Amino acid sequence: YLIFKLLKSKNPFLKSSITSGVFLPLTGFPPSAVRAFLFTTIVSIGKTKGRKVDLIYITILIAILFAVLSKISTGAILSFLAVIGIIAAINYEKLKTPLIFILPFLFTLPFITTKFGTFNLLSPINSILLLPIVYITLLLSLLSEATLFSIPQINKILFLSAKTLILTSKLQYKLTKAFVIHSKIPESIVTSIYILVFL
Repeated sequence: YLIFKLLKSKNPFLKSSITSGVFLPLTGFPPSAVRAFLFTTIVSIGKTKGRKVDLIYITILIAILFAVLSKISTGAILSFLAVIGIIAAINYEKLKTPLIFILPFLFTLPFITTKFGTFNLLSPINSILLLPIVYITLLLSLLSEATLFSIPQINKILFLSAKTLILTSKLQYKLTKAFVIHSKIPESIVTSIYILVFL
């Protein structure tokens, strides 16, 4: 969705739904991909019919559905919080692009501090720098899987892309480790923060 949105493509939700639907079988139907497919499909149907769509409501509805039908993981919680942050950023037209990276960080920050007790203040900047490499690696991995890893050239580029991603991540950690904060917030305070935000 972010790729289509940043490219100012028409009907980004519909295109995201079609794209995620195509890649679902290739990725083995992981919960994160299924959530993305359901979200973009529901939103695209609503927008196609000219209805006003509450993105946060749909996100919370899907989160509740997954919580009822399956065991919700830490990754799933972070995923939903990040999505809500992205949705909040979409509402700010002039500052949309920078906020797309900042708000997901802020929305996940309270949960991260209570769960892991550590966070990096420069995470939004690190995310912006890593995003192109992540997308390239993801697309190459899907392409390699779709071709059953039978094209050596694609496999070689994928290896180099993944290696670049790992080395860049390590370099970022070394350069920004001075900005890593170790602080664990009590769950009661974090719960209160989220209640106040969502109200």
